[in-house]
Amino acid sequence: MRRVLYYSALILLGLCATALAQAPTRDPGRLAEIRWTGRSQLLELTNRGFIIDHPHNGTAEIWLTPAQFDTLTSEGWNVRWIPDQAAEMWKYLRTKYAGTGRTLGAYHDYDGLTSALLSLATQYPDLCRLSSIGESVQGRDLWVMKITDNPDTEEAEPEVRYTSTMHGDEPVGMELLLDLIQLLLNNYATDARIKHLVDEEEIWIMPLMNPDGYSASPPQRWNANGYDLNRNFPDIVTDPNNIPAGRQPETQAVMAFSAGHQFVLSANFHAGSLVVNYPMDSPVNDTDTESPDNDYFYATALTYAQANPPMYASTEFTHGITVGADWYIIRGGMQDWMYNWMGGREVTIELDDDKFPSDTRLPALWNENRESMLSYLELAIAKGVRGRVLDAATSGPLSATILVAGRDQYNSHPLYLFTDQQVSDYYCLLQPGKWDLTFATGGYSAQTIQGVMVTAQTMTHLDVYLGKAPTPGICAWGLY
Repeated sequence: MRRVLYYSALILLGLCATALAQAPTRDPGRLAEIRWTGRSQLLELTNRGFIIDHPHNGTAEIWLTPAQFDTLTSEGWNVRWIPDQAAEMWKYLRTKYAGTGRTLGAYHDYDGLTSALLSLATQYPDLCRLSSIGESVQGRDLWVMKITDNPDTEEAEPEVRYTSTMHGDEPVGMELLLDLIQLLLNNYATDARIKHLVDEEEIWIMPLMNPDGYSASPPQRWNANGYDLNRNFPDIVTDPNNIPAGRQPETQAVMAFSAGHQFVLSANFHAGSLVVNYPMDSPVNDTDTESPDNDYFYATALTYAQANPPMYASTEFTHGITVGADWYIIRGGMQDWMYNWMGGREVTIELDDDKFPSDTRLPALWNENRESMLSYLELAIAKGVRGRVLDAATSGPLSATILVAGRDQYNSHPLYLFTDQQVSDYYCLLQPGKWDLTFATGGYSAQTIQGVMVTAQTMTHLDVYLGKAPTPGICAWGLY
């Protein structure tokens, strides 16, 4: 059903994107700081439609128009305008590197990023493919690099996706993902670990989801229509319609791209704090914040943080990780959408306390995150259950859904996993234990396999063969 809805909706994708691009730009306001004394106040502001970010020690960032600032002040809120660190860094770098040809120093601009990606795609044609999954409001390509050993062949391999800079004023992840692309391609022939990753997975890397926001002067959080892309996805509480129509072009492009693949593991990279944040971001209530797969997400987030010494040593977040809603609630975030509707496991990784660190810090940030990025990619082939779902009579591939007993719904919303549409492989990323799995597809008898063992050392392989469902009839008369 998910696929049917998507492909029906995607017929209108181009028209919707055009309409949105021509729509009047929203005024997202200026950066301010607001003081709060309890989580209920943060939730109140979120429910009123304000963008809240990075609460810390009783303060949080909030974006306000002057009229909104006056309204909150009249209501007794303690708010004040504050400098925009990202804008200040952008101005500093522009001054420092004026006339050098690299106006932001070690940071690539959009054209420079495009050139770097095109060069790598040309240099390593046997390992990667560069493609655009759509265009931004202002017509910039949304680049994605696919890295695998047979880039033109669909294989039974887990698909993993890294995305960054959906907020245009947080470009550090863009640079680190470009570093990662170079690492994987440059070292494939000489590093056994990297070769294993590239051989066994399809790795999709999108360094810059919001090129218009990044290309603004100064860079801005929003897309060119003034929307926060990480508040623009379907939301289980406030916007439970899993269709791209009516959303921003960049959001629509990522939704369509994800619908055409089966990303079993993903991460999106931000900055402004130092933590790995995992679902739920948008719980149905303020107290039940953990997802049904909290044990897996906890271990996954810890894998990333443990390999990043400053993150793991955090004094704000135990071991540098948190359930998103235990920090603060957002609506319309990408990681919850991936979990609730797409059958994926996604976390949000905040790379640095500064949204826009100095370019001189990029080498250190790469050193801090290199091992974490590789270790996280390895989780897609580390533990769980994998296999294919096939027709029992023909051994042909089937598009099927999988439900894991005990974590098959959240607030009556089914949490399906899905086979790949082309080769019917599936991946249930689970913690060690015994699991009951139910496989189903239209026209076939569903099959539940009980007690599937998952160990900490390797993936359990399980191919499933489904037989055709009996044709309805009157069995007593022998009619079928």
